[in-house]
Amino acid sequence: MLTYYIPYFDERPEDARELKNTYFTPSNDPETFAEQAAEYCHSNRDGWEWTWPVVFVILEDGKEVGKYEVELEYIPGFYATKI
Repeated sequence: MLTYYIPYFDERPEDARELKNTYFTPSNDPETFAEQAAEYCHSNRDGWEWTWPVVFVILEDGKEVGKYEVELEYIPGFYATKI
């Protein structure tokens, strides 16, 4: 099982969190899991107020399997409708 923590917020491995109660199935791929964790944090941990990019440390069964810098993409879209 993969978990994550965010060193920027003074979190440590013992603070690692699972992705629970999400509308998606957490990935077993560490990179994809980091992206999912970022999406979860943006929606549920006030991540819209964070300064991105954020480093997520991914653990598998308590052992580090990777550190990923996750960037928030923002692409505004504008659409015109004739009135």
